[in-house]
Amino acid sequence: MKKMLLIALLMLPFSAAAAELQVKDGWVRLVPPVADTTAAYVTLANPGDAPVVIVGVASDVAGMAMLHAMTMQNGRMEMSGLERLEVPAHGEVALVPGGNHIMLMELKHALAAGDAVELTLQYGDGTTQKLTLKVVDARGHMGQGMGMHHGGN
Repeated sequence: MKKMLLIALLMLPFSAAAAELQVKDGWVRLVPPVADTTAAYVTLANPGDAPVVIVGVASDVAGMAMLHAMTMQNGRMEMSGLERLEVPAHGEVALVPGGNHIMLMELKHALAAGDAVELTLQYGDGTTQKLTLKVVDARGHMGQGMGMHHGGN
């Protein structure tokens, strides 16, 4: 019994899950039915005492999902993939139009306004967190007041 308790205590630091990020203002951009790519936006807040590193993202509606950055290169905006995104301790990161965002590529079907899209954030420690974002026709809204729900894994 003592040996099992000792093993459990030794494993504790390695099995502790990362603190979940708090999410707000999440939404997915509505695109025409013929489009096979769209973007998701959300603000991620870290209430914990250590940074949280996102190393990947997946979605049930896309064949491929990636973290992307928008940067100014030679006088024009360019998009590139991000291998990781760090949300600092007691800080937040906003994924917004024209900035860092989540690309959803190879859409499996057309999306409609109001549809729920599930995303899974993959953390550097191997844990995940599920988010559910609504598809929004962003013309004239640009993310203000977009509804969003989330849950953890």
